[in-house]
Amino acid sequence: WKTFDLFVGLIQAFIFALLTILYFSQSMELEDEHH
Repeated sequence: WKTFDLFVGLIQAFIFALLTILYFSQSMELEDEHH
């Protein structure tokens, strides 16, 4: 089931990228509020 492993890997990479983008967007908004 290599295709299944590849599918799971893509989902994990997508979730990781999504969380990273959300984290950076939140930190940028907080910095804008301080300035």
